[in-house]
This record gives sequence, structure tokens and C-alpha cells, in this order.
Amino acid sequence: MFSVAEALELRDSAVRLPILVLSGIHDPSEAEAVLRHGLVPVLHPGPAEGFLLQAAEAAGQPARVEVEVDTGMRRSGVLADEALPFLQRLAAAPQLEVQGIFSHAACADAPDLASTRAQWQLFSRLIERCANKGMRFDRIHGANSAALLAGEGLASELPAANAVRPGDRKSG
Repeated sequence: MFSVAEALELRDSAVRLPILVLSGIHDPSEAEAVLRHGLVPVLHPGPAEGFLLQAAEAAGQPARVEVEVDTGMRRSGVLADEALPFLQRLAAAPQLEVQGIFSHAACADAPDLASTRAQWQLFSRLIERCANKGMRFDRIHGANSAALLAGEGLASELPAANAVRPGDRKSG
């Protein structure tokens, strides 16, 4: 799901599976909604972190989150060289439970997969550094639709991955 509003539509339709809110949260009311409805927002550095910490404290329950790492897409997420301190700060907060980490393959549909391989090597090194600091994630993913379609060309490049994010024809 892209937004909290879209995720709430699924909850209203009796979908009880985990729902990842890719756009994250943007205000205190969205932070309260993700906790109340058991959604998993992507947490980016900035005001959303404070909104979620306050909502989790008020609710008396930890907020489950995932973190997007920008390894080359240059669209959203914490920059790869700033990710470890950000993740360490989140892991130290009792109001948060970092369940997953992901990146987005910027050019997985290109004939030459070298840039995607470089992204995933950067991401793999970060995952390794996190593991060395005692951080573990339930979900690790980097494959969008284009990366899935690349098949064997990328299948072994991100060995820690255990999830994917296929989109539809419009969102890819």
C-alpha cells in the first residue's frame, strides 16, 4: 500500500494480513491510525519519527516499522551512509520495533544490471553491519517488479532477501 488511507480501506474490507505503508506517516493522526489498525509504516528520518514515538507512548504499545534505505534510487529513504546510526537510534527506542529494511532497485529493467548489483552490494554491506551490531530484521527486500522480471540475472545478488514488492502495471 502506498498511503495510510489506502491501507485503512483494506482494513475496512476485513484484510487482516500485515500491510506495509510505503509512503510512511505525515502527521500525528496517521501515527495514531497505524497503531490502532496494526499497520506497518515505512519510517524515514524527520518529523514522522516523533509522531510515531508519541503515538506509541500514548497507546502503550510499540509501533512496528520498516526502514527504506536509499542505495541509488534518489527518491526516498535514509541515505545508505546515514542508515546505520538511524537504525541504531530506532532500535534503542522501546516504543519502536524495526521489523524490516528495504531498498529499491532503480534500474533493474536496464539491459546492464551493473548499477542494480552495486546498489544491492551496498545494501548487503549495510545489512551485514547491522547484524554485527546485533540488529536482525524479519523482512529484507530490494526487489520491485523490474528486479523480479530480471530473474536469474539478479536472483543471487541479494542473498539476505526474504520478501519482494511486485507492483501493478501502473505503479511497477
